[in-house]
Amino acid sequence: MAKIIVSSGTKVLRELELGKERMTIGRAPHNDLVLDDLAISAMHARIVLHPDGLYIEDLNSTNGTQINGQPFKKHFLQHDDVVMLAHYRLHFMSDGTTSSQVKPPKTAGARLHLLNGPTPGKEVVLREALTTVGRPGIGVAALVCEDGAYRLVHVEGKIRPLVNGASMEGESCGIADGDVLDIAGVEMKFSCG
Repeated sequence: MAKIIVSSGTKVLRELELGKERMTIGRAPHNDLVLDDLAISAMHARIVLHPDGLYIEDLNSTNGTQINGQPFKKHFLQHDDVVMLAHYRLHFMSDGTTSSQVKPPKTAGARLHLLNGPTPGKEVVLREALTTVGRPGIGVAALVCEDGAYRLVHVEGKIRPLVNGASMEGESCGIADGDVLDIAGVEMKFSCG
């Protein structure tokens, strides 16, 4: 099922599945996604399920909405789109499946082995569907389990994650067993299974 990962600054706030026909975003408490900030309009935007896909529409908000750095009024969401509302970042992720095809995340066995940094040799077990790693204010990424597979998502910071020594393309990329991740200068080996 399609979802958005909501973050502010270096902090991931929540993950929201987009299963309803119409979802509203805004400051008012009756919205599906409430962002309690004066820079957000009471009814800021809405996400609508359309026969051609999901689209987001700005509801004439005071401060506007951006997709991938560009202002818009209505936009059909594509995998990896980043929606900005004031200082909130909504990362859209679509796996192309319907809700009846989505299986619970299989996180058992996934681990990060720290290769350098303050605690080399430490092992971190990934028990949640979403785990954030990095250094706030410098570089933060999230490891997201989607239907048993993992993706690395750039959340915030000037230092972008590296996968096997190469800067990741776009805002997220798939990772596999044995990949070496570099998050804000800390290297870690990803293993699963």
